[in-house]
Amino acid sequence: MRFTIIYEIIIKNSKLFMPQEIYKLAIRDFANLLGTTIDDISENCKSLINKFDFRYRKLNSSERDAVILKVIKKIDSGELSFSGKERESSWETGWSENFNNFIKSDCDIAELVPKYIKKDQSIRFSGDYIMPLDANFEVNWYTIFRTWLFEKYFKGASAIYEFACGSGYNLPILAKLYPEKELHGLDWSPASKDIVNKLAEQYRLNMTGHLFNMFSPDEKLILRDNSAVLTMGGFEQLGENYKTFLSYLVGKSPLICAHMEPLVELYNHDILIDYLGMKFHKKRGYLGNFLTSLKKMESENKIKIIKIKKTTMGNLFHDGYCFVVWESNKTK
Repeated sequence: MRFTIIYEIIIKNSKLFMPQEIYKLAIRDFANLLGTTIDDISENCKSLINKFDFRYRKLNSSERDAVILKVIKKIDSGELSFSGKERESSWETGWSENFNNFIKSDCDIAELVPKYIKKDQSIRFSGDYIMPLDANFEVNWYTIFRTWLFEKYFKGASAIYEFACGSGYNLPILAKLYPEKELHGLDWSPASKDIVNKLAEQYRLNMTGHLFNMFSPDEKLILRDNSAVLTMGGFEQLGENYKTFLSYLVGKSPLICAHMEPLVELYNHDILIDYLGMKFHKKRGYLGNFLTSLKKMESENKIKIIKIKKTTMGNLFHDGYCFVVWESNKTK
Protein backbone atom coordinates (compact mmCIF):
# COMPACT_ATOMS: atom_id res chain seq x y z
CA MET A 1 0.00 0.00 0.00
CA ARG A 2 2.79 2.41 0.99
CA PHE A 3 4.73 1.56 -2.19
CA THR A 4 1.63 2.26 -4.30
CA ILE A 5 1.16 5.71 -2.73
CA ILE A 6 4.81 6.63 -3.22
CA TYR A 7 4.69 5.41 -6.82
CA GLU A 8 1.59 7.50 -7.55
CA ILE A 9 3.21 10.60 -6.05
CA ILE A 10 6.32 10.13 -8.18
CA ILE A 11 4.29 9.63 -11.37
CA LYS A 12 2.05 12.60 -10.61
CA ASN A 13 5.02 14.91 -10.09
CA SER A 14 7.35 13.40 -12.67
CA LYS A 15 7.23 16.52 -14.80
CA LEU A 16 8.99 18.41 -12.04
CA PHE A 17 12.06 16.21 -12.51
CA MET A 18 12.05 16.13 -16.30
CA PRO A 19 14.15 18.63 -18.24
CA GLN A 20 11.97 21.16 -20.06
CA GLU A 21 11.97 20.94 -23.83
CA ILE A 22 13.79 23.80 -25.51
CA TYR A 23 12.66 25.21 -28.84
CA LYS A 24 14.39 27.59 -31.21
CA LEU A 25 13.09 29.96 -33.86
CA ALA A 26 14.54 28.96 -37.22
CA ILE A 27 14.60 30.91 -40.48
CA ARG A 28 11.36 29.23 -41.60
CA ASP A 29 9.70 30.46 -38.38
CA PHE A 30 10.70 34.02 -39.19
CA ALA A 31 9.31 33.59 -42.70
CA ASN A 32 5.99 32.51 -41.19
CA LEU A 33 5.99 35.37 -38.69
CA LEU A 34 6.64 37.91 -41.45
CA GLY A 35 4.20 36.33 -43.88
CA THR A 36 6.82 35.62 -46.51
CA THR A 37 9.05 32.84 -47.87
CA ILE A 38 12.52 31.74 -46.83
CA ASP A 39 13.83 32.92 -50.22
CA ASP A 40 12.45 36.40 -49.51
CA ILE A 41 14.65 36.72 -46.42
CA SER A 42 18.02 38.23 -47.34
CA GLU A 43 21.35 36.67 -46.50
CA ASN A 44 21.93 39.64 -44.22
CA CYS A 45 18.78 38.78 -42.27
CA LYS A 46 19.62 35.09 -42.20
CA SER A 47 23.06 35.78 -40.76
CA LEU A 48 21.48 37.87 -38.00
CA ILE A 49 19.00 35.11 -37.21
CA ASN A 50 21.86 32.64 -36.88
CA LYS A 51 23.86 35.10 -34.79
CA PHE A 52 21.24 35.66 -32.08
CA ASP A 53 19.94 33.21 -29.49
CA PHE A 54 16.27 32.59 -30.28
CA ARG A 55 15.77 29.64 -27.96
CA TYR A 56 12.72 29.54 -25.73
CA ARG A 57 10.60 27.22 -23.67
CA LYS A 58 6.85 26.86 -23.36
CA LEU A 59 5.24 27.70 -20.03
CA ASN A 60 3.78 24.97 -17.88
CA SER A 61 0.15 25.34 -16.81
CA SER A 62 0.86 27.04 -13.49
CA GLU A 63 3.31 29.49 -15.09
CA ARG A 64 0.81 30.28 -17.84
CA ASP A 65 -1.95 30.87 -15.29
CA ALA A 66 0.35 33.21 -13.34
CA VAL A 67 1.18 35.23 -16.47
CA ILE A 68 -2.47 35.52 -17.50
CA LEU A 69 -3.43 36.58 -13.98
CA LYS A 70 -0.65 39.19 -14.01
CA VAL A 71 -1.97 40.61 -17.30
CA ILE A 72 -5.57 40.71 -16.06
CA LYS A 73 -4.55 42.40 -12.81
CA LYS A 74 -2.58 45.01 -14.76
CA ILE A 75 -5.55 45.73 -17.01
CA ASP A 76 -7.84 46.11 -13.99
CA SER A 77 -5.34 47.99 -11.82
CA GLY A 78 -6.32 51.50 -12.80
CA GLU A 79 -2.60 52.27 -13.14
CA LEU A 80 -2.40 52.27 -16.94
CA SER A 81 -1.95 55.63 -18.63
CA PHE A 82 -4.16 56.57 -21.57
CA SER A 83 -2.60 57.57 -24.89
CA GLY A 84 -3.16 61.03 -26.32
CA LYS A 85 -2.02 64.65 -26.35
CA GLU A 86 -1.84 64.77 -22.57
CA ARG A 87 1.16 62.42 -22.53
CA GLU A 88 3.52 64.77 -24.37
CA SER A 89 5.49 65.59 -21.21
CA SER A 90 5.77 61.89 -20.33
CA TRP A 91 7.31 61.11 -23.70
CA GLU A 92 9.70 64.04 -23.35
CA THR A 93 10.80 62.64 -19.99
CA GLY A 94 11.30 59.17 -21.46
CA TRP A 95 13.27 60.27 -24.51
CA SER A 96 15.33 62.65 -22.35
CA GLU A 97 16.36 59.66 -20.25
CA ASN A 98 17.46 57.83 -23.40
CA PHE A 99 19.34 60.91 -24.60
CA ASN A 100 21.17 61.42 -21.30
CA ASN A 101 22.17 57.74 -21.12
CA PHE A 102 23.27 57.91 -24.78
CA ILE A 103 25.58 60.85 -24.05
CA LYS A 104 26.95 59.31 -20.84
CA SER A 105 27.77 56.06 -22.67
CA ASP A 106 29.81 57.86 -25.34
CA CYS A 107 26.93 57.44 -27.79
CA ASP A 108 26.30 53.71 -27.42
CA ILE A 109 23.32 52.92 -29.67
CA ALA A 110 22.21 50.20 -27.24
CA GLU A 111 21.17 53.03 -24.90
CA LEU A 112 18.50 54.02 -27.43
CA VAL A 113 16.47 50.84 -26.96
CA PRO A 114 13.04 52.11 -25.85
CA LYS A 115 12.36 51.43 -22.18
CA TYR A 116 9.04 49.75 -23.01
CA ILE A 117 10.95 46.80 -24.52
CA LYS A 118 11.45 44.73 -21.39
CA LYS A 119 13.91 41.96 -20.63
CA ASP A 120 13.52 38.72 -18.70
CA GLN A 121 9.78 38.31 -19.01
CA SER A 122 7.37 36.13 -20.95
CA ILE A 123 6.34 37.31 -24.40
CA ARG A 124 3.49 36.54 -26.78
CA PHE A 125 4.16 34.12 -29.62
CA SER A 126 1.77 32.28 -31.92
CA GLY A 127 -1.29 32.68 -29.72
CA ASP A 128 0.36 31.79 -26.42
CA TYR A 129 3.10 32.84 -24.00
CA ILE A 130 6.70 31.65 -24.11
CA MET A 131 9.77 32.30 -21.96
CA PRO A 132 12.93 33.22 -23.91
CA LEU A 133 16.28 31.90 -22.72
CA ASP A 134 18.09 35.07 -23.79
CA ALA A 135 17.14 38.31 -22.01
CA ASN A 136 17.56 40.16 -25.34
CA PHE A 137 15.21 37.87 -27.29
CA GLU A 138 12.61 40.58 -27.97
CA VAL A 139 15.18 43.24 -28.86
CA ASN A 140 16.87 40.81 -31.25
CA TRP A 141 13.54 39.83 -32.82
CA TYR A 142 12.89 43.54 -33.32
CA THR A 143 16.23 43.85 -35.13
CA ILE A 144 15.32 41.03 -37.52
CA PHE A 145 11.85 42.44 -38.07
CA ARG A 146 13.11 45.93 -38.87
CA THR A 147 15.93 44.73 -41.09
CA TRP A 148 13.56 42.61 -43.18
CA LEU A 149 10.90 45.34 -43.36
CA PHE A 150 13.33 48.06 -44.40
CA GLU A 151 15.13 45.88 -46.96
CA LYS A 152 11.84 44.70 -48.42
CA TYR A 153 10.03 48.00 -48.88
CA PHE A 154 12.43 50.95 -48.87
CA LYS A 155 14.89 50.09 -51.64
CA GLY A 156 13.30 52.39 -54.21
CA ALA A 157 12.83 55.39 -51.91
CA SER A 158 14.85 58.56 -52.36
CA ALA A 159 14.42 59.56 -48.71
CA ILE A 160 12.87 58.02 -45.59
CA TYR A 161 10.81 59.93 -43.02
CA GLU A 162 10.19 58.28 -39.67
CA PHE A 163 7.37 60.00 -37.83
CA ALA A 164 7.28 59.63 -34.03
CA CYS A 165 10.90 58.45 -34.16
CA GLY A 166 11.21 58.62 -30.36
CA SER A 167 14.63 57.47 -29.18
CA GLY A 168 15.90 57.33 -32.76
CA TYR A 169 16.60 53.63 -32.39
CA ASN A 170 15.37 52.72 -35.89
CA LEU A 171 17.43 55.28 -37.78
CA PRO A 172 20.90 53.68 -37.38
CA ILE A 173 19.63 50.48 -39.01
CA LEU A 174 18.21 52.50 -41.90
CA ALA A 175 21.50 54.37 -42.21
CA LYS A 176 23.45 51.12 -42.28
CA LEU A 177 21.20 49.61 -44.95
CA TYR A 178 20.91 52.78 -47.02
CA PRO A 179 23.86 55.12 -46.35
CA GLU A 180 23.09 57.03 -49.55
CA LYS A 181 19.51 57.87 -48.59
CA GLU A 182 18.39 61.02 -46.85
CA LEU A 183 16.87 60.17 -43.47
CA HIS A 184 14.55 62.30 -41.36
CA GLY A 185 13.49 61.64 -37.77
CA LEU A 186 10.40 63.56 -36.71
CA ASP A 187 8.87 63.76 -33.23
CA TRP A 188 7.11 66.23 -30.94
CA SER A 189 9.83 65.76 -28.31
CA PRO A 190 12.85 68.14 -28.36
CA ALA A 191 14.91 65.35 -26.77
CA SER A 192 14.09 63.10 -29.71
CA LYS A 193 15.28 65.74 -32.16
CA ASP A 194 18.49 66.10 -30.14
CA ILE A 195 19.11 62.34 -30.28
CA VAL A 196 18.74 62.22 -34.06
CA ASN A 197 21.06 65.16 -34.61
CA LYS A 198 23.62 63.73 -32.18
CA LEU A 199 23.52 60.42 -34.06
CA ALA A 200 24.17 62.28 -37.30
CA GLU A 201 27.08 64.20 -35.77
CA GLN A 202 28.69 61.30 -33.91
CA TYR A 203 28.48 58.71 -36.68
CA ARG A 204 28.46 61.05 -39.69
CA LEU A 205 25.07 59.85 -40.85
CA ASN A 206 22.86 61.46 -43.48
CA MET A 207 19.96 62.22 -41.13
CA THR A 208 18.21 65.21 -39.60
CA GLY A 209 15.94 65.59 -36.59
CA HIS A 210 12.75 67.67 -36.74
CA LEU A 211 10.04 68.75 -34.31
CA PHE A 212 6.68 67.50 -35.58
CA ASN A 213 3.31 67.06 -33.88
CA MET A 214 1.23 64.27 -35.42
CA PHE A 215 -1.90 65.64 -33.73
CA SER A 216 -1.40 68.88 -35.66
CA PRO A 217 0.62 68.07 -38.82
CA ASP A 218 2.75 70.80 -40.36
CA GLU A 219 1.50 71.36 -43.90
CA LYS A 220 4.68 73.26 -44.70
CA LEU A 221 6.75 70.09 -44.45
CA ILE A 222 7.65 68.95 -47.95
CA LEU A 223 8.43 65.29 -48.54
CA ARG A 224 10.94 64.59 -51.27
CA ASP A 225 9.61 62.92 -54.41
CA ASN A 226 9.57 59.12 -54.18
CA SER A 227 10.02 59.21 -50.42
CA ALA A 228 9.08 56.52 -47.90
CA VAL A 229 7.19 57.03 -44.66
CA LEU A 230 7.71 54.92 -41.55
CA THR A 231 5.94 54.71 -38.20
CA MET A 232 6.88 52.20 -35.52
CA GLY A 233 4.24 52.57 -32.84
CA GLY A 234 3.68 56.23 -33.69
CA PHE A 235 0.06 55.89 -34.78
CA GLU A 236 -0.53 53.81 -31.64
CA GLN A 237 -0.35 56.92 -29.45
CA LEU A 238 -2.90 58.83 -31.53
CA GLY A 239 -5.70 56.55 -30.36
CA GLU A 240 -8.96 57.45 -32.06
CA ASN A 241 -7.47 60.75 -33.29
CA TYR A 242 -5.43 59.19 -36.08
CA LYS A 243 -7.46 60.28 -39.12
CA THR A 244 -6.02 63.79 -39.41
CA PHE A 245 -2.47 62.52 -39.70
CA LEU A 246 -3.47 59.63 -41.98
CA SER A 247 -5.18 62.05 -44.36
CA TYR A 248 -2.10 64.25 -44.16
CA LEU A 249 0.13 61.38 -45.28
CA VAL A 250 -2.17 60.37 -48.11
CA GLY A 251 -2.19 63.98 -49.28
CA LYS A 252 1.62 63.99 -49.41
CA SER A 253 1.58 61.08 -51.90
CA PRO A 254 4.64 59.18 -50.65
CA LEU A 255 6.08 56.35 -52.70
CA ILE A 256 5.38 53.89 -49.89
CA CYS A 257 4.29 53.85 -46.25
CA ALA A 258 5.09 51.14 -43.71
CA HIS A 259 3.51 51.08 -40.27
CA MET A 260 4.36 48.74 -37.42
CA GLU A 261 1.43 49.27 -35.08
CA PRO A 262 -0.95 47.37 -32.81
CA LEU A 263 -3.86 46.72 -35.19
CA VAL A 264 -6.94 46.05 -33.11
CA GLU A 265 -8.93 44.61 -36.02
CA LEU A 266 -6.53 41.65 -36.22
CA TYR A 267 -7.31 40.27 -32.76
CA ASN A 268 -9.46 37.14 -32.60
CA HIS A 269 -11.89 37.65 -29.71
CA ASP A 270 -12.41 33.89 -29.41
CA ILE A 271 -8.75 33.29 -28.48
CA LEU A 272 -7.86 34.09 -24.85
CA ILE A 273 -4.43 35.65 -25.47
CA ASP A 274 -5.84 37.77 -28.30
CA TYR A 275 -8.78 38.83 -26.17
CA LEU A 276 -6.44 39.99 -23.40
CA GLY A 277 -4.37 41.90 -25.96
CA MET A 278 -7.51 43.62 -27.22
CA LYS A 279 -8.60 44.51 -23.67
CA PHE A 280 -5.16 45.99 -22.92
CA HIS A 281 -5.24 47.90 -26.23
CA LYS A 282 -8.61 49.45 -25.37
CA LYS A 283 -7.59 50.22 -21.79
CA ARG A 284 -4.54 52.16 -23.02
CA GLY A 285 -6.57 54.01 -25.64
CA TYR A 286 -4.33 52.79 -28.43
CA LEU A 287 -4.88 53.17 -32.18
CA GLY A 288 -8.50 53.01 -33.37
CA ASN A 289 -9.78 51.17 -36.45
CA PHE A 290 -6.79 52.10 -38.59
CA LEU A 291 -7.09 49.16 -40.99
CA THR A 292 -10.76 49.93 -41.53
CA SER A 293 -9.85 53.47 -42.58
CA LEU A 294 -7.09 52.25 -44.90
CA LYS A 295 -9.42 49.78 -46.57
CA LYS A 296 -11.99 52.53 -47.07
CA MET A 297 -9.34 54.72 -48.68
CA GLU A 298 -8.38 51.82 -50.92
CA SER A 299 -12.01 51.40 -51.98
CA GLU A 300 -11.99 55.10 -52.89
CA ASN A 301 -8.89 54.50 -55.05
CA LYS A 302 -6.74 56.81 -52.92
CA ILE A 303 -4.21 54.16 -51.90
CA LYS A 304 -3.25 50.56 -52.59
CA ILE A 305 -2.64 48.26 -49.63
CA ILE A 306 0.35 46.01 -50.32
CA LYS A 307 0.45 43.91 -47.17
CA ILE A 308 -1.28 43.44 -43.82
CA LYS A 309 0.27 41.04 -41.33
CA LYS A 310 -0.20 40.07 -37.71
CA THR A 311 3.16 38.55 -36.84
CA THR A 312 1.79 36.84 -33.66
CA MET A 313 4.85 38.14 -31.80
CA GLY A 314 4.30 40.61 -28.99
CA ASN A 315 5.29 41.69 -25.52
CA LEU A 316 3.60 40.54 -22.33
CA PHE A 317 0.49 42.63 -22.89
CA HIS A 318 -0.32 43.03 -26.59
CA ASP A 319 0.67 42.33 -30.20
CA GLY A 320 2.59 45.46 -31.11
CA TYR A 321 4.49 43.96 -34.05
CA CYS A 322 1.67 43.91 -36.59
CA PHE A 323 2.33 45.84 -39.78
CA VAL A 324 0.62 47.27 -42.82
CA VAL A 325 2.25 48.62 -45.98
CA TRP A 326 0.53 50.80 -48.58
CA GLU A 327 1.33 53.06 -51.48
CA SER A 328 -0.35 56.16 -52.83
CA ASN A 329 -2.17 55.85 -56.13
CA LYS A 330 -1.05 59.38 -57.00
CA THR A 331 2.54 58.19 -57.30
CA LYS A 332 1.67 55.94 -60.25
